Amino acid sequence: LNIMREYTERLGLAMEIQGLMNLQFAVKDDIVYILEVNPRASRTVPFVSKATGVPLARYATQIIIGQTLEELGFTEEPDIDGFFVKEAVLPFRKFAGVDALLGPEMRSTGEVMGHASRFGH
Repeated sequence: LNIMREYTERLGLAMEIQGLMNLQFAVKDDIVYILEVNPRASRTVPFVSKATGVPLARYATQIIIGQTLEELGFTEEPDIDGFFVKEAVLPFRKFAGVDALLGPEMRSTGEVMGHASRFGH
């Protein structure tokens, strides 16, 4: 996690991000790879806000208009209680006749969040 934190900070500073950015990582053989960086809010923001208790969209808005993290009182990484996962809700049972074969277009009607105190629980 420390190398991911370092990469995130370095990229945010290099790209002069003010507000939110979304990073996707992959780890293979203990090597961290950056898959993509998006300097914008994404659908992940409400998920992360709910998991951490941090109002990310509100903080990002305040930062964009000139406030600092220090002024917002957000200077430390939040303690996270366990593991969180999200999964798409695909309502094929409710919509009879809809082709259940997945393709490139989005067919989900929402997401569900799961939480456990430890991995694999």
